[in-house]
Amino acid sequence: MANKLIVVTGDREGVGKTTLAVNLAARLHLLHHRQVAVIDADLLCRQEAAHAAGTAAGTTVLHLLDQLASRQISLAMLRGRIPTNDAGLGIVSLAAVSKEAERLTPEQWTFFLQGFGQHYDIVVDMEASHPLMARTFDLADAVIWSFLPNALSIRSTMQRMEALTNQKFSFDRFLFVLNQTGLPQTLDEASISQTIERFGKGVEIALPYDPEITRLMNQGHSVLIDARRAGYGRQVTTLAESTERFHRQRDTLSSKTFAVPASSADGGGPKNAPGGVVKKILQEKVSRWNQVKQNLHRELVEELNVRRIDLDTKGDPMRERQLRTNVESTVNSLIGKEKDLGLSREEREQLVKELVDEALGLGPLEELLRDPTITEIMVNRYDQVYVERRGKIALSDQHFIDNNHVIQVIRRIIAL
Repeated sequence: MANKLIVVTGDREGVGKTTLAVNLAARLHLLHHRQVAVIDADLLCRQEAAHAAGTAAGTTVLHLLDQLASRQISLAMLRGRIPTNDAGLGIVSLAAVSKEAERLTPEQWTFFLQGFGQHYDIVVDMEASHPLMARTFDLADAVIWSFLPNALSIRSTMQRMEALTNQKFSFDRFLFVLNQTGLPQTLDEASISQTIERFGKGVEIALPYDPEITRLMNQGHSVLIDARRAGYGRQVTTLAESTERFHRQRDTLSSKTFAVPASSADGGGPKNAPGGVVKKILQEKVSRWNQVKQNLHRELVEELNVRRIDLDTKGDPMRERQLRTNVESTVNSLIGKEKDLGLSREEREQLVKELVDEALGLGPLEELLRDPTITEIMVNRYDQVYVERRGKIALSDQHFIDNNHVIQVIRRIIAL
């Protein structure tokens, strides 16, 4: 089984994510007896994760990448290169100084996480506003969102979730952790869970306020908490166990994923794979995609009817943009309520686009109509749509679900 990649983040600084990250990493080591590394993704390179773990940062991401680039080491040699403390943790920072951290590219970061993850379980301590956030969320088995039981933190969390929704992120792998509970004058867990229900999630773990953490932090000591003694520690253990189910789902969901290489469409596909098997897999994935889309489209139509949204913009470009935004928001909300879809961000974005095109336009023809190089569109049958570009006719990659779908679009064209 591949190693874990877990991101610990939050709506802002001061929500306890670094303390949570190092305690979670220590618990993962105890539970599974595997090497665990905390990657401190702080762009200011303040070494806060190292202080919280009571150790020094062993090396930096950029240093290891430089060694790999110069072939001083290989990916296989990454194992054991990170010194660990008594809790079994190794700490890796982005760079020695913030100026260096800024030169880390998304491609380098992806390569590092994938290579390093061959030898270590990884816990990334990262701000939600980090420029590498999107790439990291895409790669993660689980994203742990830490926030506080006060109105400011909850409002900020909701704003962040809205932004992530607009970027087509799914919350399937998110675990919401309410930190510092039990203090007077804080909001109760039930009302907070009700607030975040709109994203299809609730509070997974409530971490009680522990004065020992504050005492250790003020004295400059490690803030690793004994799992057997403290409520905080026991809850972190529960959280570590919860991440295991996401990890087990990775292979299952990857087998369900909708994405299919274009080369497979003609019976090709992975080398040495029988063409018939590849074709069957393709057909099953297309069928599942169409079924999900049909179900969501039905729900979308019902929702638009309930909300009495007028789809006639009377040719007003401003009203058209506003309508599209409203429908996209509705589609994102409907997708968020679905469980176990296993969509990547790219697949979610594609599904949203297709559903909006279906609701507001001519379905699969909309993508072709947006292409200025296409001068003619010819529908031969539901799964054969040809286009003409510069006088040459070619089969497009767009298709309808079935003949009934074609008839529905024809009726819309006539009604225009």
